[in-house]
Amino acid sequence: MDLGKKEIPEDLKPLYKSIATIPVSTSECERNFSSMNEIMSPLRTSLNRKTVAALLFINCVGPPLTKFEPEKYVRSWLLNGRHSADDTASRKRYKSVIRPTNHCGGYCKKIVLTLYLF
Repeated sequence: MDLGKKEIPEDLKPLYKSIATIPVSTSECERNFSSMNEIMSPLRTSLNRKTVAALLFINCVGPPLTKFEPEKYVRSWLLNGRHSADDTASRKRYKSVIRPTNHCGGYCKKIVLTLYLF
């Protein structure tokens, strides 16, 4: 390993390699924290740690969004039986939820709610 004209002693090479990896500034770290704040918005607080890590990795080291070509992924999505966002022909799903009520004078009636999931 050559540092200018001076040769680094063999026992100091691991130290030199460690020092060479320390960033000169914190700007990259700050950019990554800023990206994480954009990913973890108040509307997306239920993302799990693994998903956030994957999104952050893509955001930090992935190609720019302008180079992303979604056509083949959309085609694969639709060919696997999934519906597009503007599909109006798909059936609506619903789920019945049974909730007890407390205003029966000691008797507990049940109310069935139908929740439509879109």
